[in-house]
Amino acid sequence: MDKIYSSNIKSVQFFPKGWNFSNPVLLLGEEDQLLLRFDDLTEEIRNYNYQIVHCDFNWQPSGLLESEYMTGFPENEIFDYAQSINTTVPYVNYQLLIPNDNVQLKVSGNYALIVYQDHHSDQPILVKRFYITENKVNIKANVRRGTFDTYPGEKQEISFRIEHPDYPISDSHNDIRVILRQNRFTHNEITSLRPRFSKNGILDYDYNQENNFLGGNEFRYFDLKTIKTTGENVSNISFHRPYYHATLMNDILRKGKPYYSYQDINGQFLPYYQEHPETSDTEADYIFVHFTFKIPKELAGGIHVYGELTNWTCNEESKMQWNPEQKHYELILLLKQGYYNYQYAYLPPNGTNPDLVEFEGSHFDTENDYHIFVYHTAPRSRYHRLISYRVVNSRKKN
Repeated sequence: MDKIYSSNIKSVQFFPKGWNFSNPVLLLGEEDQLLLRFDDLTEEIRNYNYQIVHCDFNWQPSGLLESEYMTGFPENEIFDYAQSINTTVPYVNYQLLIPNDNVQLKVSGNYALIVYQDHHSDQPILVKRFYITENKVNIKANVRRGTFDTYPGEKQEISFRIEHPDYPISDSHNDIRVILRQNRFTHNEITSLRPRFSKNGILDYDYNQENNFLGGNEFRYFDLKTIKTTGENVSNISFHRPYYHATLMNDILRKGKPYYSYQDINGQFLPYYQEHPETSDTEADYIFVHFTFKIPKELAGGIHVYGELTNWTCNEESKMQWNPEQKHYELILLLKQGYYNYQYAYLPPNGTNPDLVEFEGSHFDTENDYHIFVYHTAPRSRYHRLISYRVVNSRKKN
């Protein structure tokens, strides 16, 4: 699982170079690269190193030797960094491209990129997952309203088939593993599907219930690309020496309300400095952003601000506090200037998985991306090959 271990590390993103909102997936043998970028909130330049570990379907080390899945050095240094310019919060921006002259990847599958300081590989500052895929089979898929969904409808059904006319699969029930993922969520991904039948080079996964997701709702958003004026859903921006503060519009419960369509970025964010977009990496400032969520009473369990801005996790940093005088929940996050998506997640007492429907509601109309990963463990193979990857959208023709 993606993890950030240091409170100084902010604005971590990992994506194909030039495609900010795409999943970190590369095609084996192609020349494309993944870009990792993050900020360290300090004025001191640190010595950061990284390692790459090949993993199995369940994100455990696969057991392959480094020489079997990569060429190059097992440990390398991050040399691309730059200090912030004229910001109230000083930071150093680090960037890394994978693969590069020091590291080339040889096999498909799941990978973990581990970043740490001063060669202390047992003390990572962050871990990011990525994927190398092969185009060995073809995925045909579509998203529709849940077959047995009741009116007015809140579920989406992902039906697909795997076409492999020229790729041998001896035991489709045991050798093929499929992951269905909604947007960047991991808490509700479906991993137990087996083909309904296999015939003439086709594995069919046209289920009616087992492949359903709650559609959820479009993400809330706010625009902090500039501090000279208030952007969308920002109530005011003020300067309390030595930092800027931005107060968002008061948020309210959306469950039970009609669906409203607008374009979002499915929970992600884009660091952006409106005055000089080309230097956003080092000139965008950090701002204390104030969230307020108004509901009638304090609840057992936790309410969290959820999305890429909190690394898709519910922890102490993302947890809101109840204000008994104002009768609302509130939270302050230190965020880089840019454009942000988020939702409010409910974490029941002793729960581990966020509930995004309790406050946001669910509609079958909601625009979502669905990621389909197909893994194959061939006879005598020692690792899970990622033989195909496909993204389908609930709104677009696939």
